[in-house]
Amino acid sequence: MKRRNLLLTLLLGLCGGAMAQDAVHGVDGYYNWTPTQLKADGVLNIGGNGKKFANWWPEYAYTDDMQYVKYYFGINGNRDTNRGGGFDMRSAWGIKELTTGEGVMTMTSAYPVIAFKFSIPLNNESTAPGVDAYMEPEFSWYNPESEDGTNPGQTSGNKNRILLPGLDNNGRYRFVQFSHMLKDAFERDSAQLNRGNNGYDVYSKGKNTDLSPDEEVRWHIVRLNPGCDDHADFVLALNLYTIPSTVDPTKRMLDLHNVKIRDINFGTLNVRADTAVWNGDYDVAENYVRTKSREEMPYVYIKWIKTFESIEAFDASLTAENNWGDGPAVDPNKAVLNSALYQMQLLMRNYQFSDQITTLQNAYNTAVAVYNNSASTSADYAAQVEAMQTAQQQFMAAIAFAEGSGMTQFYSLTGFALGLSSQDVTVGKYTGKALDLVESNNAVDFLLTESGTVNGQKCYTVKTANGSMVQASDGTLLFVNPNQLTTSDKLANLVLSNRGTVDDPAYDFKVGMQYYYYDEDNGFTQTTEFPDAEDINDLAYYLFAPQAAEAYDPSDHDNTKYPMSAGEGSAFEFNEAATTMLEPAYEASFDMYEWDAAAKATATQRATQPSVEGWTRNGWSQRSDVGTATLPTGEKCLVARIRASYDDIHADSVNVAMVNTDFSETGQQTVSIMREHGKYNSALNRAPINNQQCDSLYYNIYLNSGINRYFAIKWRGTSESIKFNGIVFFVKKSVEEPNATTPVEQRGDVYVFDLLEAGLPYGDRIACAQYTSWTGLTSANEAVYCDWMRFYENLADVPTETMTVPTGIENVRTQQDINVTRQYFDLSGRAVSTPQKGVYVVKFGNETKKVVIK
Repeated sequence: MKRRNLLLTLLLGLCGGAMAQDAVHGVDGYYNWTPTQLKADGVLNIGGNGKKFANWWPEYAYTDDMQYVKYYFGINGNRDTNRGGGFDMRSAWGIKELTTGEGVMTMTSAYPVIAFKFSIPLNNESTAPGVDAYMEPEFSWYNPESEDGTNPGQTSGNKNRILLPGLDNNGRYRFVQFSHMLKDAFERDSAQLNRGNNGYDVYSKGKNTDLSPDEEVRWHIVRLNPGCDDHADFVLALNLYTIPSTVDPTKRMLDLHNVKIRDINFGTLNVRADTAVWNGDYDVAENYVRTKSREEMPYVYIKWIKTFESIEAFDASLTAENNWGDGPAVDPNKAVLNSALYQMQLLMRNYQFSDQITTLQNAYNTAVAVYNNSASTSADYAAQVEAMQTAQQQFMAAIAFAEGSGMTQFYSLTGFALGLSSQDVTVGKYTGKALDLVESNNAVDFLLTESGTVNGQKCYTVKTANGSMVQASDGTLLFVNPNQLTTSDKLANLVLSNRGTVDDPAYDFKVGMQYYYYDEDNGFTQTTEFPDAEDINDLAYYLFAPQAAEAYDPSDHDNTKYPMSAGEGSAFEFNEAATTMLEPAYEASFDMYEWDAAAKATATQRATQPSVEGWTRNGWSQRSDVGTATLPTGEKCLVARIRASYDDIHADSVNVAMVNTDFSETGQQTVSIMREHGKYNSALNRAPINNQQCDSLYYNIYLNSGINRYFAIKWRGTSESIKFNGIVFFVKKSVEEPNATTPVEQRGDVYVFDLLEAGLPYGDRIACAQYTSWTGLTSANEAVYCDWMRFYENLADVPTETMTVPTGIENVRTQQDINVTRQYFDLSGRAVSTPQKGVYVVKFGNETKKVVIK
């Protein structure tokens, strides 16, 4: 708080007297989300309802004058009932945090009241008497008095519900109930604000008696009179100052803690509209073509979301002089610029030791001048907001760690290094080695693999031979074996920002909302607030210098279990003839599950297929085929091609459909092969089951990028249109699937891949299944010839080799030699009656060939 108040003083001094009277949106609990500010912050949220059909989803729009947000409802069910008046348009609007744990807003004792100005739904076509629609907001927070942000002792409902007295177990209250059928004295839809009747009520107050004897108001909802001339005629305020502490109920929560709000959703139910074509005989939607324009759909107006110092201040704002809570007329873009200037000040202070900060300072100075210029227009303010956003993006990208994927060591500015705990640590559902501080000679090699961006900065997943890094429930960073992970588990994303200079970098270490550092006792710990300092040396405990790891230390390599070799013979040479085998995945399935004898016999017959050193056609690509061939130059190869027709079957299905392969322009085929040696949970699932660990299955490949960093494939297709699509090594299905798609080098017909770039760290790894594919096959006569796949220790050891393969192209012809009895097609599959110069597919009889016409 001290730093924030200091920065606010600096900002007001820089921006002149006009700003000195303005509270800053987002600072110390003050929020003023006008439509312009909501659009700038991007916090508007569409709830999970109203999404039955993709082209009927809810959506936000803004009025031309930017005075209102308009939220249009979406279809929530496919039934159109006569008694209801149309399709159920149940939907929800609200605000939500952009980053988990960050909160969408932080409530303080200075501004404990949050208020909303909105309308009830318009264009509601409900026709059922006695069936009222209602608006039932749900409020969620991070409870500051619990370790994980949930409410202590709550075992059901919304465990993050705001504990405002009177809200239900999900943090909801039906503040507004309304009826399309009943009208008030002004011919508006009747609304009941206190659940009393369908009549017209001006306002309703909820009382709190737990903390004060004078019945302190905990919420207040008001419906404005028609003379206010406002589309948004409801105003709801919640007084969070009435929330008691869960530790000491005699004290107020906001007197003890600031409170992060996770999300707020205004759910609206029982609104109906006749919106889509439907089948009256079956009472279900049949054709989802719009029968209404967007303007005819049910919608609500949202004018603002803001905070107040008290309920009394909220009440006092509801006057004509104060524009019924809107406040004085201020250019909304100037208010957004006001907030953006403050956020820029924070950013500059936070990264004050960076030599890249000039980008921010120049943008900031220009924006201050525009803010203080009385001749500036709304467009001028908006342009400066955009210019500062651009400057921030450029700055954050400039200070981000951008060395790419690779093995990295981290050294603190005081001489220590990052390593792993000597013993396993258990936190929640995870057990593994914890990231820890170690002596510099024990620095651990970490594999950083790019995984996307966070706020414009590259982020990385982190792996070692011990496993992948996850963030446990208490923030501890653990390296866990893939067998603990499922598809619902998220690997931690590390963001590194240089707070030093280009020549003397010093990176923070951030995962999610947490900055990691070591305390004075050399314990590795975390904080959500990066400290302020007058000298970068005061931040030494928080800053690290990443360095490229040295050569792999093979002391942890099990040479007896992982008999790794390099070069010829290290993987697959494809010198043996094709054999016939039962897919090992079905062999595993037979061992694991009880099969009906007839189904097992059918599965055995259909899942027995050609195999080349364990490679078979991909189980979910029945059109693919695999075999062997010897080239005219003597090389023995695996051959993969697409069959012109195939049985589209599952191994235990009695229904077999003959399918002709589509080789049209849009249907160019992918041939895929796999050493598919996982296990199936049923015969209908023709891929290894998700979340499957590969320790004890068939035909493992042993991987260690510290020993053999490069994987090379020598192949060539019969057409230039055929492209390599990548190879996947399944360490654990759907959890860890290193994928080599982009070669680091091509040497003739040899494609070389870096296993570090693919996501395989130093250390022993088992991959129980491998998958590879090629795209762009245009006929059954085209094929892929693969001579070998090998591991190499050094890039320099990979040979340059070429292949000569049958191209499928017939003798070169001139136009005079065209045989008119044959059918000619261009490569897109379109028939050509008079071929010109080029390459064509020619069909005659049962044969198909390519010809070059000159």
